Amino acid sequence: MTQQSSLASAYNLTDLTEVNRLLMYIQNRAIDSEGNLIRADEVPVVTNLVIQKLIWHYPYLDQIIQELLDNLRFQK
Repeated sequence: MTQQSSLASAYNLTDLTEVNRLLMYIQNRAIDSEGNLIRADEVPVVTNLVIQKLIWHYPYLDQIIQELLDNLRFQK
């Protein structure tokens, strides 16, 4: 087992678990201001927009990525 795969396995994050959780949450819970549920074709669009607003506009994204990567690699 390579170091990368053992690290990913240790964190149980070898897939896109959190992305899938976000997709499911939006699919099951998103409604518009009139109470209409989200349509299937809108789920990926809204998900990408949520990621864009929450992550890409976050001012310390590079620092957080570095901290998470360091924790993943150097935590014993």
